[in-house]
Amino acid sequence: MPTNPAQVLYAEDDAFSANLMEALLREEGHGVEVHSTGSAFLEALERSEPDLCLLDLNLPDTSGLDLLQTVQQKRPGLPVMLVTASDSIDDAVRAMKLGAADFVTKPIDVRRLVVSINHVLDLSRQKRE
Repeated sequence: MPTNPAQVLYAEDDAFSANLMEALLREEGHGVEVHSTGSAFLEALERSEPDLCLLDLNLPDTSGLDLLQTVQQKRPGLPVMLVTASDSIDDAVRAMKLGAADFVTKPIDVRRLVVSINHVLDLSRQKRE
């Protein structure tokens, strides 16, 4: 269990991936709120204080890259990771240039994901302190 559980806001339209990620995050001790559209995700962002955002690259109403930019405008400093089935190098490079903390491809390597999430959360906490 992490010493400092985090609240994670996740935009994912694939129910299987959403359930898997939610179970993984809860098992790690984190709270998680999942939304299947970008608009629902943004509504949740307005009313919550997440420690981390996870975004699927392709959502029914927007792209994860567009959401990444919106999150950065609304909540500068809030870490954002993209989690996607796309293994496109161009997508990964673009996401990182736009400020994503990490770009994780599906199928998820659970150990790598847990290490990455904890690393991103630790860096974010250090910056705030």
